[in-house]
Amino acid sequence: MRITFQDGATFSGSFDNIQAGGAIRNGQLRGNKIDFDRMASGFQQHYSAQLVNDGGRLKMINGIWSGAYQESVKTNWHAEKK
Repeated sequence: MRITFQDGATFSGSFDNIQAGGAIRNGQLRGNKIDFDRMASGFQQHYSAQLVNDGGRLKMINGIWSGAYQESVKTNWHAEKK
């Protein structure tokens, strides 16, 4: 996930390098909890996870998502702000 806009605790961006890609909207950061919606190819998902520092990179752990899921199940996913 790439964050391309941030205003305080809200953000937007995009998913890259996966089958369907998709825009990130309604992003919220509260303490170490991250929530956002992913929209692509006519479907929407909501993600919620804990954010931790993993060697200088932000990593989402204990993540859950709801909504349509079109890719193969992936259990290791991370967010990175550049």
